[in-house]
Order: sequence, then C-alpha cells, then structure tokens
Amino acid sequence: ENGVYVFKNGYLPYYSVARNVQGWITKTGKKLNVEGKVQILDIEEDRLLVRNFNKNTVNFIDFDAKQIGETYSEVIKDQDRYIVKDLQGKWNVLDKALKPILQNTYDLFDATLLNQGLYIFANLGERLQFNDYGYVKIDYIITNRDWKTIATDINYIYNVYNRYNGTDEKSYVEFVESL
Repeated sequence: ENGVYVFKNGYLPYYSVARNVQGWITKTGKKLNVEGKVQILDIEEDRLLVRNFNKNTVNFIDFDAKQIGETYSEVIKDQDRYIVKDLQGKWNVLDKALKPILQNTYDLFDATLLNQGLYIFANLGERLQFNDYGYVKIDYIITNRDWKTIATDINYIYNVYNRYNGTDEKSYVEFVESL
C-alpha cells in the first residue's frame, strides 16, 4: 500500500537516511531541515516536539525549525499539556501555551497512574530515609488532572519500588540519581 503522510498543518515530512537530515516541505514548496540525530515526538498545529539525540535533550520548535521556549531533558505529553523535566532535573507541567501550571517543581514524577488521570510527584529531602527493608521513604503527592489533591504524604505506592542495596557513598549517589 502506498501513501503520503501529511502533518496536521498540511506540510509534508521527509527523511534522508544518507544525509541524516529530516524536515518538512511547506505548502508553498519551501524545504526546511532539522539536522542531526533528531526524532519528531509530537506535532501540533503551530509546533513540533523533537528529541535531539546528539544533545540528549527535548525541545519544542516551530515550523521554521526555530526553538520555542526552554530545553528539557524529558517531556511527556498528557492530553493538552506536557509534563516536563528541566535540565536541572526538576519536574513541572506546562499548559498548551507552554506556560508552567505548577507553582512548585518536583524532584520525582511517576507516570504509573497517568492513564488513569493521576499525577504522582515527590520531592527528595536533603538525605533520604530508608525503612528496615531498604526501601526509601518518599512523601508522594497525588493529584488529578484538575490539580485536586487526592493524597499527600504517601510513603509507598504499590508497584513503585525504590529499594537501596548499596553500602557506600558512591552507590548512594547513584541510587538518588536513578530516582
């Protein structure tokens, strides 16, 4: 079966394996390139979400291939908003206009219940505390998509395991970074 993929705005995407270039052709026939090892993650009417594997970052760009807003280390699309992790490792949520929704940022975000419309966030203390079995005690906050708080100070969430097995400072630092 043959066919042509067309972006929502009518632009035609293309990819050249030999030149490691991809981009799109506008309705007027102008060819725009995004160079490097880049993956298009999402397409909106006025922007694209792209992962740059060369820099290990995620950006929003317009259809002139110019960056819009901040650079992130991770972005998760959730309906008409984006859950973003900035380059300092802090999580927030952006609205459709790419403006932060949350007043506070968080150290952790868990997407386990995202399909059910629930956000799980947490901040880590100065030094982590562990129970007798080696699992880290984290005070999670759970909200719904309307930012109504469902639960706070939840230490453990079923099927979310954060167990520490190390004994030295290096393994502790690696464990915290993995969270």
